[in-house]
Amino acid sequence: MILHIDAQSRRDSGFTLLEIMVVLAIAGILLGVALERGPLRSEALSFSVARRQVVELLHQAQDLSETRGETVTVLLDSAEGTFLTVEGHTLRTTRIHKPARVFVPTVSGGMMARASYRFMADGRVTGAPLMVVLGHHAALVSFSDVTGRIQIDER
Repeated sequence: MILHIDAQSRRDSGFTLLEIMVVLAIAGILLGVALERGPLRSEALSFSVARRQVVELLHQAQDLSETRGETVTVLLDSAEGTFLTVEGHTLRTTRIHKPARVFVPTVSGGMMARASYRFMADGRVTGAPLMVVLGHHAALVSFSDVTGRIQIDER
């Protein structure tokens, strides 16, 4: 049995050296541009992480007060970007994911630098709504007067 391979089928069987070099050159240019810009950061992702962190911290304080049957206080220091959770004699500090900011808006359009939230064993919550902001992303986190449920309003 004799196999007959003509010249046309041999040329179509793979890439030429020139084609491979062009692809590598394009890949190198794209890699150079990507490295020059630095690591890619997503404002939306950073905002989402900070918002989720704030809501989880508030839910944890609420759950802790209901399961232990005692008041849990959460103090916000927006200048430092931290929450201080006070439960009995235990203090825990949580730093908010940067570069997002958390603050309490005022009726006059300003912001309060500090705020206090009290979670009671019966589910009630006292404290003003707070904002999580990064760039053009914003979320208002508030508490239901009736149920104490934590509500999030994306803006």
